[in-house]
Amino acid sequence: TIIVLFGGAYSWKVLNDIEDKGDNPLTVDVFAQQFAWSFGYPGKDMKFSEGELHVPTNRTVQFKMHALDVIHSFWVPEWRIKKDAVPGITTTAVVPPDKPGTYQLICTELCGFGHATMRAKVVVEPPKKFQEWVAGLKREIPDPYLKVIEQDTETNPATPVGAGGA
Repeated sequence: TIIVLFGGAYSWKVLNDIEDKGDNPLTVDVFAQQFAWSFGYPGKDMKFSEGELHVPTNRTVQFKMHALDVIHSFWVPEWRIKKDAVPGITTTAVVPPDKPGTYQLICTELCGFGHATMRAKVVVEPPKKFQEWVAGLKREIPDPYLKVIEQDTETNPATPVGAGGA
């Protein structure tokens, strides 16, 4: 019994550490739909990219995942975190990217005929390069995607799931 309790307490601590957002996390909205990934970046204009995710090194990133049609699964193998994106529910993954490089985001949930092609490029880069890249984005998040964000019960606790927001 003592061994099981110790194992449980240790697992609890490790899992809490993995999901720790830190003091100043960057929040990126992730939109999954058959068969593509899109990303919304915070800021005055809510910048938007399709098929390419950029994040800064040495800053915790909180991904808020939104599925627009069916269940998808967000997985970057090097980050060792996999989370499902479920229609009508905002799920969260916390990642502290610390190694610059280019990686693959892969959907690991069989989401339809084109599932095997549902990938996106992930670029982990120094904060200054990240800011320059976001500043260079021309598109703002489309209205249907903004409605999905409004349904986020974690950010907007007064909005019931499926209500669509104001």
